Amino acid sequence: MPLRKTTAPKNATPKVMKASRLNLKKDSKRYLWILLALSIIGAYMRLEPVIFDTVHFSFDQGIDISLVRRLVVDHKFTLIGRYTGLQGVFLGPLWTWLLAVPYLVSGGSPTANEIFMSLIGIGSIWASYWLVKKMFTPQIALLSAGFVALSTQFIVASQVVLSPYALTLIMLPYLWCLWEVIQKNNDAFLPWLALLVGLSFQFEIAFGIVLVPATLVVLGAFGFFTRIGKHRLLSLIIFAATFLPQVVFDLRHDFLISRAVLSYFNGSNTSLGSEGVGLLGRAGLRAGSLWQDYATSVAMRSETTWLALLVTCSLAIGWYRALRDKASAQLRFGAMLMLLILCVYLGFALYPGPVWAWYRAGMPIVFMLLVTVAWSHLLPTQRGRWLVMVTILLLVWFGLRPSQYISRALHGDEGTLASVKTQKNVIDMIFRDAGDEPFDLYIYTPPVYTYVWDHLLLWYAKANFTNYPVDYGYQKGTAIRNTTYLLIEPDEYTSRIDGWKGNLALAGKPVRIWNLPSGIRIEKWEVMFNEE
Repeated sequence: MPLRKTTAPKNATPKVMKASRLNLKKDSKRYLWILLALSIIGAYMRLEPVIFDTVHFSFDQGIDISLVRRLVVDHKFTLIGRYTGLQGVFLGPLWTWLLAVPYLVSGGSPTANEIFMSLIGIGSIWASYWLVKKMFTPQIALLSAGFVALSTQFIVASQVVLSPYALTLIMLPYLWCLWEVIQKNNDAFLPWLALLVGLSFQFEIAFGIVLVPATLVVLGAFGFFTRIGKHRLLSLIIFAATFLPQVVFDLRHDFLISRAVLSYFNGSNTSLGSEGVGLLGRAGLRAGSLWQDYATSVAMRSETTWLALLVTCSLAIGWYRALRDKASAQLRFGAMLMLLILCVYLGFALYPGPVWAWYRAGMPIVFMLLVTVAWSHLLPTQRGRWLVMVTILLLVWFGLRPSQYISRALHGDEGTLASVKTQKNVIDMIFRDAGDEPFDLYIYTPPVYTYVWDHLLLWYAKANFTNYPVDYGYQKGTAIRNTTYLLIEPDEYTSRIDGWKGNLALAGKPVRIWNLPSGIRIEKWEVMFNEE
């Protein structure tokens, strides 16, 4: 339903002006009720893994929580975060510092991280309404908040605790600051814009690298550099300050990061790899990534191509009407978004290595705003309202798939290999079977590094069992001979599992085997190690 006209004419009578204020109050109250309903639904969708104890906890989350444990438990203050794809280069420490909050509150529960990110995600629903309302109308703000509340991209950002997904939460204030500088020449927002661009490097360096030139191009295209502005030096200082922890680390460690970057450009550091195609080939690949990101953002699921095309049709009609109505502010905003998208994906086309989905994790809100601003020009007409309403209903039914949520609510959710529930059940089985007898535990996981199980033993097993493995790890560490448990994660290359077991030099055969629905295999060996 379109927002009623609430501004009274200049020569309006007091009675008309009073009615206008009442209409505004009613509209605002109705929108707030809708926003509250969206927040409740969005909260359930984000916290569903918490309810069923199926919080995602895999290799990346294991690395992050190990860094947090070093900070919180071992009191080792860090100036860097986790490693990146470029050998010798590290993220900043901000992500580790943020995750220290739920770690301190919960004592290290992976579930607390998901709750923490979900609370931020729920807050972002209200923040999106408030920020977009400041830029445009309550209608556009409500549509945007609806996308933030229900879109898979934003839900995943809360459920999968991974640093690049934090970009989905900072890009909206980034766009607001960019718009204030461009549309209103309000340079007071420039330092905030510089801060947000700098912070993007803390969460995903690849995205930050393309965001810097993209931001400069957009500012230049809208005349920013042709006028005298304020706060420019301050903005540069703030941007540079976001790299201060890495700079200090670099100075203290013989310029490790600087040398890694230089070695990449001179060709000696090839850890990022290459896609083996030229610029035109990469442009084609990035065009495919652009469509994938757009379709997943606006249709909520990448596989529903027809739904993305339907949204695109409504988007095109909406922007056509904006052009016909000469809606200069909205057209200018749309041009800003389109130019930003073009610059980001062209920037990625210049990069010869593979561009993973998490490199582009900051883009969903850009695509969503393109849609919601366009839809606002369809709402004044009855046909336009029907088009928007039908599209939203199809998005909810086929994109959101509420039947899956209802099914899990009725029948529960057993989780997957990467769920905390599954992992705790595995720990329970091994430790209960071992009882009070000494035992060794060796873990096979395809990534080799056992961060996930390391943390589960420290956080969960030690708190719930009095026994503990004499020897533990990916490889044999001692010559102590005890009952031995092998925890084997599935691997499509079974020969690697056989090779791993061979390196353990186990004699005999397993006396008991558990094959779990998650694909995990547990073997109990009553063995003696072969002599070295």
